[in-house]
Amino acid sequence: MDLFTSPLMERLAPARHVLIAGGGGGFDVFSGLPLYFRLHELGKTVTLANLSFTQLSQVQGTWPVPGVLQVEASTEGPEHYFPEGWLSRWFARRGEQRMPRAPSIVSLSVVSALEGDYGDIHRTERTRGSTLWINPLMSMYWAFDLMAVARRCLYLEALKDTTTQAQMHLIIEAFRAARPVRPWKDIPV
Repeated sequence: MDLFTSPLMERLAPARHVLIAGGGGGFDVFSGLPLYFRLHELGKTVTLANLSFTQLSQVQGTWPVPGVLQVEASTEGPEHYFPEGWLSRWFARRGEQRMPRAPSIVSLSVVSALEGDYGDIHRTERTRGSTLWINPLMSMYWAFDLMAVARRCLYLEALKDTTTQAQMHLIIEAFRAARPVRPWKDIPV
């Protein structure tokens, strides 16, 4: 089965508008670009979103609703770290501008997995001193039915009036603190 006949693509077949969101912050949304281009090729309207690690207070952009910053090629933000701005400019210039010298840890890890690497593999100085676990699962697209996840989310009601990451973080941490922690289990490999 290839990307174009996967259960994910079958599920998205009737969709007219698809949201691809990077949920880990930073460069995660870049990993959704192959899916973006395929869906666009199929005539879908595709919107990219990202949970950002950028200091959004330093971004000169439009906030269409609380908690959502619209980023376009002309949006100004921190020069040292603003992957959403870099991606928007790339789309505007279609790759004519080179990416900054801060390689994506996630993207490099996926490339390592695709090449068959396994274990504590480092392709960038940015990960030196940490322990990585490069594995075959990293090269797979993971998709979730948002409504099914929301129905299972035990703190969803508490999140409904939040407008900032900090507010969300406090609610999630309070929820976790009130529950027992499962004991650590090594992955059997």
